[in-house]
Amino acid sequence: MKPEWIRRGKFYLGIVCGLAVTWVLSTRAQYNLSQYVIADGGGQASGGGWTLNATLGEPAVGTATGGGFVLNAGFWSSQMQSPPTLTIMRTNSNVVLSWPSTAVGFTLQQTPTLVAASWGPVNMVPTDDGVTKRVTVPITNSQSFYRLTR
Repeated sequence: MKPEWIRRGKFYLGIVCGLAVTWVLSTRAQYNLSQYVIADGGGQASGGGWTLNATLGEPAVGTATGGGFVLNAGFWSSQMQSPPTLTIMRTNSNVVLSWPSTAVGFTLQQTPTLVAASWGPVNMVPTDDGVTKRVTVPITNSQSFYRLTR
């Protein structure tokens, strides 16, 4: 049987080797956020084909999109605007589609079917009373589906 100090030595050597391998692999990480600012201003960090322009200490609020990703940045990002609700209500021989006036940049679209949907704009200018945007569409014998999109 081997002495206790040899068994412990192998155990500790294994831990040290494992930590060394972990450290080497972590230094070869694909992304590197090596720049930061703790004050006014900002910085840019790049790595692995990605670039992050960031600020800390000032209200830099906004949305950046690209490559299928969206970055909502700023102190108030948790309070960002949720997608607007499209409300549909029947009135006599019409359907009234409405959404909040604060939903800037959204377009009302329609399609006759959801199978291989071909969305197109609703060619009507919405009325806007400052609170709600509305479009009144006559009821027909054909079905239509509606959505708001940017």
